[in-house]
Amino acid sequence: MFINNSFARTSRFGVKLKIKQKLLLINIGFVFLILLFGGYAQYYILRNLTEKNIEKDLQKFTDISYQLIETSVNSSVRNYLRAVAEKTKSHVEYHHRLFKEGKLAEKEAYQKAKSEMLDPDYGKVGITGYVAGVNSKGVIVIHPKSEGVDASKAPFMQKALHMEEGYLEYNWKNPGESTEREKVAYLTFFQPWDMKIWVSSYKEEFHSLVDMETLRNNLGSVAVGEKGYITIVDYSGNTIYHPKAKSGIPLSEKTFLFENDFLKTVAEKKQGKISYHSKKENSNLQESRLAFYRSYPEMKWIIIASASEEDLFSTIFTLRNILLLNIAFIMTGLALALIWSSSYLTKPISNLTNAISRISQGERNLEVKVETKDEIGDLAARFNLMNKAIQKNINQIELQNRKITEQNEFLEERVTERTLEFEKEKKVAEESKIEVEKLNEFTKIINSTPDIQIIQREVYSYVNEKMGLNNVWVLLVDKKK
Repeated sequence: MFINNSFARTSRFGVKLKIKQKLLLINIGFVFLILLFGGYAQYYILRNLTEKNIEKDLQKFTDISYQLIETSVNSSVRNYLRAVAEKTKSHVEYHHRLFKEGKLAEKEAYQKAKSEMLDPDYGKVGITGYVAGVNSKGVIVIHPKSEGVDASKAPFMQKALHMEEGYLEYNWKNPGESTEREKVAYLTFFQPWDMKIWVSSYKEEFHSLVDMETLRNNLGSVAVGEKGYITIVDYSGNTIYHPKAKSGIPLSEKTFLFENDFLKTVAEKKQGKISYHSKKENSNLQESRLAFYRSYPEMKWIIIASASEEDLFSTIFTLRNILLLNIAFIMTGLALALIWSSSYLTKPISNLTNAISRISQGERNLEVKVETKDEIGDLAARFNLMNKAIQKNINQIELQNRKITEQNEFLEERVTERTLEFEKEKKVAEESKIEVEKLNEFTKIINSTPDIQIIQREVYSYVNEKMGLNNVWVLLVDKKK
């Protein structure tokens, strides 16, 4: 009987694997799958959490930027309108002073002030804004298009009549216009002529009144990640503000924004998020970017807080690399530990295998050393007991075989002796038979003839043959004597 001392089995793929190799592959594969799925689950959860936090941060940056822009715009517009109102009031005061000094008649002085206020160059505010005058009854006394209109019943006028000075927002439609538009005004009161100096501009024209330098400084302080930034584009896709571009220069991202129907999306949703691609700085390579946007309808602007995904997800990418590195370290350590442990566990089995191989080759009285107290150690002990029992049985069988051999030899000797005796007896019997036959023949001859001489001759021949006598004397008994 042949026993393979490797105890290897052929797998379904035709590959022979030892127990140590199977243990190594199974444990490493099992642990690798656990680490892989566990790491992926951790990475997936953390990435989702990170994405949500990033989106919240981008949304926050967008809202902060919106508030900064709104504050800057309102501040710029208010300061501009106030400055124009105060400048106009100083001109009105100047003409009134000329009247008080007797240099001009009051009507002439008032007319000169009115002319200045309605002057297309002086009285122009922004693009289509203007300077006007309203008396304390709500009647527009100076206006390029609506002079003499009584607006006292309008809600905004009711509010303005209770203001001596301040900022006012309202809707207004000039004669010839089909719809009202949002408008803002700064009011200051000149009491001698009962006139509220009214300096106004439409909100959609605020961009012409904004101090862009101040806005750039304010937005420049907003950091989106490490390399992200705030961008402002108008509804046509032209740059209003970009940290690396001057106003009016199309964005490098503009093509990608148009490809994603960005402007159309903004017009529908007003705020949200998009993903797009842009060229990296100082490189022809493209990068993925994530952006949150919010529309600022008053200025027809779109405020965008954007950053590269590589920058935003740098922490999660680092975490991913750490997880992969941990898996690599764990798998390496596990492989070394399994190699040692599998060698330690399979050594007693190898000893058993070698013992079985040596026994199969005829070696006897072999005992496997019991090195552990576990199942394998118990198996080795039981193997020793089994081997002893087998050896005992073999010894008994050999003893029985020797006895049988001895008995066979004895029987063979007895058979040989009996055969010789039988042959000898057979020979004797045959000889006796021949003797009997000869004797019968001799007797027959003697009885068949009365001739004494023939009888003597036959007797002589018979005696000579049987006894080897050369001379035979035959004497006849004389019964008479």
